[in-house]
Amino acid sequence: MAIVHKGKKTLNGQANQYLLTSIACVVMLIAYAFMMVQGQGDVEVNVVFMALPVFWVIGAVFYFRKYKIFKAGAAGESGLLEYVRKLPNQYHIFTNFQCLCH
Repeated sequence: MAIVHKGKKTLNGQANQYLLTSIACVVMLIAYAFMMVQGQGDVEVNVVFMALPVFWVIGAVFYFRKYKIFKAGAAGESGLLEYVRKLPNQYHIFTNFQCLCH
């Protein structure tokens, strides 16, 4: 079996960060809607704050799409690692290789 060296940053970890960011955008949107419903006529809202839900929806969609892309990449990476592990012992496989050269 080949020797596999995994890097520090995994695609699963990055995908989970994007998912949490997307969920945070949705939670802010729900909290905003709840606040608007609770203070129906009592609160006067500036026009700038009326545009916030648009940005949260765009953010939620953007980060969820990034999550799906990274999750698919992670699935492909793990499938590839299972395949290359069948190589002989003299092979070394490096994943998430990062050059620290500037």
